[in-house]
Amino acid sequence: MEAEYVYHDAVLLKAALAGSVFSLDVWLYPVYYPGGKEVRLEFEGCHDVSMFEHWLRQYAAVCAEDGDDECGLRVEGLAITGREGGLFTARFACDYLPVLRFNFSVLREAV
Repeated sequence: MEAEYVYHDAVLLKAALAGSVFSLDVWLYPVYYPGGKEVRLEFEGCHDVSMFEHWLRQYAAVCAEDGDDECGLRVEGLAITGREGGLFTARFACDYLPVLRFNFSVLREAV
């Protein structure tokens, strides 16, 4: 599976977990997408809630240091590897946070 967009150098605007859906709102890098574009990624079937909660606390702490709810962290990249046992594996990296590796079943990308 490949993502529809290139997320390298995008800006992370917001991250959230609702049930088993992990979502990321990002502003795509204007060099790749002139004029920019905001995209919401929704990863369904994310069941390691404690891992996401820990990462989201770290994200909130970085944003609090910046003094903004949408602190605009630079995305280093999003890599998705093949389906194993019915799940895909994602590797999401952005500045100032540990790399987030997680399994999911469905990815939706909405503009």
